[in-house]
Amino acid sequence: MSRTRTLAAGASAAALIGAGILAATPAQAAKTAPDNALNVMTLNLYLGGSLSDAINSAANIVEFLPAAAKVYDTAIKTDFPLRAKWIAKTVKKQNPHVITLNELTEWVATSSSGATLPSYDYLPILQDALKNEGLSFDVASLSPNADIGYSDTVGIPYYNPKKAGCDQLFPIEAALRCQVRLKDRDAVLYNTASTDLQFTGTSDHGNFSKQTTFEVAGSTLSFKRGWASAAFTFKGKAVTVMTAHLEVESQDGKGKKGKYGPKNWPSKVQVAQGKELLKIAKQKAKETQGRVVLAGDLNSDANGYYSPTYRNLTKSYFKDSWKQAGGKFGKAVGATCCQTGTLKSSKRLDSGDPVIPTRIDLVLTRGAKAVWKRIDGTKLMQKKQPKWQSDHYFYAAAVRLK
Repeated sequence: MSRTRTLAAGASAAALIGAGILAATPAQAAKTAPDNALNVMTLNLYLGGSLSDAINSAANIVEFLPAAAKVYDTAIKTDFPLRAKWIAKTVKKQNPHVITLNELTEWVATSSSGATLPSYDYLPILQDALKNEGLSFDVASLSPNADIGYSDTVGIPYYNPKKAGCDQLFPIEAALRCQVRLKDRDAVLYNTASTDLQFTGTSDHGNFSKQTTFEVAGSTLSFKRGWASAAFTFKGKAVTVMTAHLEVESQDGKGKKGKYGPKNWPSKVQVAQGKELLKIAKQKAKETQGRVVLAGDLNSDANGYYSPTYRNLTKSYFKDSWKQAGGKFGKAVGATCCQTGTLKSSKRLDSGDPVIPTRIDLVLTRGAKAVWKRIDGTKLMQKKQPKWQSDHYFYAAAVRLK
């Protein structure tokens, strides 16, 4: 899930725009990674629409259903099949050994009313786009996470007064003629053309013990989050590559409203997930001679403006590839997040959240050192919606295994 903070844009965002930071292009390293290092690229594909309004209106079913329908409608407009073609070209330029995927979404839409409701499974769509670019990436590990419907068998009723066949809320039988289900996954994929990289066949995945839930008409829904890992050898050296997409940072602790920094954004759920992830990473590293690379949208600003999770991961265990490869720190430096949820804005990272943009798409290392880094996906792709490959930029790092 893309970051869905409920704070309105404030003076902080305005100050960033005024300073020109939102329109700034990230400083880049050499265009391609060195041949003798493991190139890991992390991609948040973007589910296609912001969940904020739907989550915020969950307590009122009459407000929730149109808001939920808007998420799906926006996902259609942000056109993942088109964006996948752009993303595949970006991946081709880097030709990484491993890619990690967050918001690897599946939209499942059904209708008994004759209405046409498209479904999208982002995994085969992306793999086909990669294949069309002459690339082959197989799944090494995949974590099934959220499966959001009203129940295990009933999806979220899709209500759209402008869509014939889906334009009735009552009676319930009419509302259920159109349904949408949202599924989320994280995955580790590997480049089958690489002779230096070998997948050992060992993989694992799971969901975190602590999750955020919300109630909709008496049903408890959860945007369940998890992790995926896979073991490889690169030039004969064992290494685990992991990914995770942690819960959104928030002010659900005792911090001061409107203030920034880890003490003021102590998301209890995210912090717990981060600590659990660290324990898992330590165990996986033992299985690959102490080497592990964690790549993904960790939803914790590396520049220190939000949750403490980044600090918890890096203070004594992981090293930040950005820093290892000579990257600097500071407000918005190395930012990868976020575009507006509609992907309509022509400005870079113009989501409107305060203290934006942030560096939350990370590659963290243990038993390895990054020698190269790069941010991609920064180019405006066309003049109409969707204008961007994702609501995130993509981050890659090349690491030498110790």
